[in-house]
Amino acid sequence: MKNHLVHLNTNFYLTSKLRLAFAACAFFFPVWVFSQTKIIDGYNIYSPFLLEQKGDLKMYFGGWKKGGETQDAIYRANCPHPFRECTGVVKVIDPARVGLKQVNDPTVIRHSDGYYIMYMTAVPIGADGYTASNNHIYYSTSWVTDGINWSVPKLLTKSAWLPSATKLGENIELFANSNANGRVVRLKLGKGGTKVLSTQFISASENYLNVDVVYRPALKKYQILAERSVGDRSVVDYVESKDGVRWSTKVPSVISPSAGQFRVNAPAAHPKTHSWVYYGQTASTRSLDFSIYFREW
Repeated sequence: MKNHLVHLNTNFYLTSKLRLAFAACAFFFPVWVFSQTKIIDGYNIYSPFLLEQKGDLKMYFGGWKKGGETQDAIYRANCPHPFRECTGVVKVIDPARVGLKQVNDPTVIRHSDGYYIMYMTAVPIGADGYTASNNHIYYSTSWVTDGINWSVPKLLTKSAWLPSATKLGENIELFANSNANGRVVRLKLGKGGTKVLSTQFISASENYLNVDVVYRPALKKYQILAERSVGDRSVVDYVESKDGVRWSTKVPSVISPSAGQFRVNAPAAHPKTHSWVYYGQTASTRSLDFSIYFREW
């Protein structure tokens, strides 16, 4: 494990109040915080995204929450303690009710006009979701006082999937994987957030998938968690960028499958720090049967 004190100085981005809360948690839970902890169990769920709504930590995620479901949907859960099991799971976007075959990979931005925009991967009815080119990025909106009721998703682009949204000032950016060649691409959406104004492929030493990108104004850099394949398995790397285009891998394999597990995927950071990571993990060699885990590194 990387020296924890050094890591806190370089990556930890917390308010003074939350620092005190963390110190209290560390006093009462000094050991298991650093292990891999399952916080949402499900039939096949992954792609978490963490967001603070009205002072409470919420998690959006996608997949099949229980057996018998056959198409991915998007859910929201309450996560009052960053390290413990999340509760109160509700389905917030059901593809069958919005004219889509399946939806997943939620990522949410708070717009300056007082509403949320959720970007997601969606597959149209009649299309094969196992074909990358059939996976497109859609968007939906909800008032910041809500977060459960969302508008019918609209198409943003057919050229990418697996989105991650962040803001550079008031301008919204999406980082996603091209559904043609698999490379990570940055889509600039401007202040509106509902139209692609420009696209640019990023430069990285690895072929990353399922990236989670956050611009931290206080640090003047992008902090990134990115899934990397290692043979038929996978790990999560910690990556940084000053301009959003040239990526540098800082700490490889911050998350690896725990004992008895096969793959990890689709990481997401806590809103305040990239030291706290949420991700999918499975023991299945079929890359199914994921549940959502937490680990601090």
